[in-house]
Amino acid sequence: MQSDSHHLPSPAIAAFIHPEVSMKRIRLFRFLQVLTTCTILTLWAPLVLSCADPAGESDNSFETCDPEDQGGEDTDGVDDTDGADDPEEAEDPDDTMSQEEIERGKIAGIWHLEEHISGAATLSSIAGVYWSARDLDSSPVGNHHFITIVYKSIEQAEKFLKNYGTGYSSFANEAGLIVHYTTFGVQTDDGTAGGSIIIDFNNASDVQAVKEAVNPDQYTNWYTADFDYEAHLMPFSLSEKGYISLNKLMEASVTASQNFNLHHSAGTRLPYSLVDTNCACIANSEFAALGFTSADRERLGEFDGIDWGEEDLVGTEYFDTIYEHR
Repeated sequence: MQSDSHHLPSPAIAAFIHPEVSMKRIRLFRFLQVLTTCTILTLWAPLVLSCADPAGESDNSFETCDPEDQGGEDTDGVDDTDGADDPEEAEDPDDTMSQEEIERGKIAGIWHLEEHISGAATLSSIAGVYWSARDLDSSPVGNHHFITIVYKSIEQAEKFLKNYGTGYSSFANEAGLIVHYTTFGVQTDDGTAGGSIIIDFNNASDVQAVKEAVNPDQYTNWYTADFDYEAHLMPFSLSEKGYISLNKLMEASVTASQNFNLHHSAGTRLPYSLVDTNCACIANSEFAALGFTSADRERLGEFDGIDWGEEDLVGTEYFDTIYEHR
């Protein structure tokens, strides 16, 4: 009689399929499954929570967890930046111009700020970069040249203060409009005619000269001499640098002046000379560095009174060093 032993399971298989042993195996598998799930949650929870609102309250906004934000390596080879934090790529709202600003930026003739600033109803109608002149402190015969920036909003003035450290003045004109402006022009480092040139922001006499033009009824009178302020608009479209807006020309002009002072601090200095390297020479040189042609500078740099040096130049390299924003 043949044995039926070959139809019976081996002892190991029998033990595995025994009901009591099988239940133990099932419980073991479930325990391992739960343990695995808990381990995964423990490892990933910090990453998930790191993208949550730290205050624990939803602001109904959406955020994405980029591996680079968690200190990991970006392996997709795609530039994930959108340029919002890049000052060279981010869109500046001040680059948006009204039609009036665009048209004024194309003016071929001479636009006189002093003829419009006191009665202006909007800042955009007078905003600009101006080659300016006033009477000398010591004499009404000669002219002192400097640059005036008139901002198109208090926000723009504050932006320049934050980004460049340039202060500004604010006065109401005869129409009640608050005009915000910055001036910068030549002074000497030791306050004498024998010193080296620096560019002085918001010199008291320059500020006063513009102030008198902003509201002559309030700030001038018949029995006291005033500064006879004049200012010629430097249209951004005339520059060969290709500035896309008035705002960009404003930024470039402040940067150039800051750069000039950096050269002075680094030891590259220009001695002041009344008839050569003077205020008019430096204004002319800066506008040359900003891309205005010789013909435009000769036309826009002529003012009433006696000018010396408005056609003289120093090297544009004095204005070229990159000025780092604060």
